[in-house]
Amino acid sequence: MIPAGVPAIFVLGGAAAGGLLTAQRYAARNADATDRPEGMLKLGVVGLVVSGAFWCWALLLTLFKGFDLGIVSFALAAAASAYAAGLVPAPLSNDAFKMACGVGYGAVAANYALGLLVVSEFFLRAYFAIALVFWLGMLYVAYTLARSGGLDAEMPTTYNPI
Repeated sequence: MIPAGVPAIFVLGGAAAGGLLTAQRYAARNADATDRPEGMLKLGVVGLVVSGAFWCWALLLTLFKGFDLGIVSFALAAAASAYAAGLVPAPLSNDAFKMACGVGYGAVAANYALGLLVVSEFFLRAYFAIALVFWLGMLYVAYTLARSGGLDAEMPTTYNPI
């Protein structure tokens, strides 16, 4: 039997890689049709792919095993990612972007940190640690994209960490 956490590590890696490939295509097609910087579009698409995959997983766990907090935290991350990708009909602002990503990605990171405290299985803890680093990285990228009011300035930031 495969130890708990191992499949999730592979799903996270696959979803992140698939999300990045999808993000590059999405950004190339929509760069002229949006006010979002390219890095923000990519961040949003990667976040949507990863949070969508794990929201579905959390839904299955909730339906068949018991409540999984991921059903809430991944929904928040998906909403933040949709805003970043320009899929939410709301004006772009530096403060709103930081708030959305802080709440959405922060909720997922907090969920994984909580999991690290309560789980003892090695591979499940390894998955939680890897996922925590991933979502903290997403937070870092979001805040880097929004640094110094770059999104509200006349000339958006050209720095692109993705």
